[in-house]
Amino acid sequence: MARVLKRGPAARPTSLAARYSKGVNALILPRVTLKISFYDISVWFYEIEGEHMRKTVVTVALAAAVLAVSAGIASAAPSHPAARGYGLRQGNVAYEVDNGTTWTLADHTGVGGRVSSTGPDTGYADAGVVVYLGPAADFTGVNLTGSLNLQENIWVTDGSEATVPGTHPLSSAANFDYGLGGPGGWYMTGKKDAYNGQTLTAAAIRTDFAGYQLWAWAGITYSGTSSYGYVTSVNGRQADAILGLDAQGGNVTAYALPFMLGSELPD
Repeated sequence: MARVLKRGPAARPTSLAARYSKGVNALILPRVTLKISFYDISVWFYEIEGEHMRKTVVTVALAAAVLAVSAGIASAAPSHPAARGYGLRQGNVAYEVDNGTTWTLADHTGVGGRVSSTGPDTGYADAGVVVYLGPAADFTGVNLTGSLNLQENIWVTDGSEATVPGTHPLSSAANFDYGLGGPGGWYMTGKKDAYNGQTLTAAAIRTDFAGYQLWAWAGITYSGTSSYGYVTSVNGRQADAILGLDAQGGNVTAYALPFMLGSELPD
């Protein structure tokens, strides 16, 4: 959402390029293999976890597959329409994409579940899901499942941009407090207030932001080359999103789209 996100924790090992697919009409992309069938796309992630290779497959609906075959994976995530004038519903999973110039929060319910944004390559971009955590007074931390390159932030509902879908320029600071997850707690930034620049523990967040709600951002950030990831859950809540940062032609496209199921496969 903002360039200062690069001050968050170092990314864990990213996915390895998948060099081989048994499927017909397979598309080979950096770090991801897309195996096209009549019904769906199977997205295979190969990742190093310690001394072991981990292979995960997730399935995307046929509508996305058709778009991917005809125009590339970035086109499988069409841009979100104009923002609606209401806040996110606590039961929903939202998407956030940052193209390095603007960031967009989208409640994907009812619009096909896909969002993308393209801008000039400025050296930073991100894509993630935004999931409701609960009252700040009950906060104990953020637990993610998904690809190994995920990072996490917390968003405090002390400003409208935290929960109202819309697109905002990065030239202006966000109007809510958010914290970048790291070893010592959450590095607070965004809203220009007394918390900006502080690193807060979970206990401090419970006390200082009591009365507000919290959302978690879980996603991937741009490091100069195309990268991909996926989120299956945040604090036990199912998220099931494929995330991508596709760099080509001097531009970066950040996108998020849902998958229908996920399963861990043996090596």
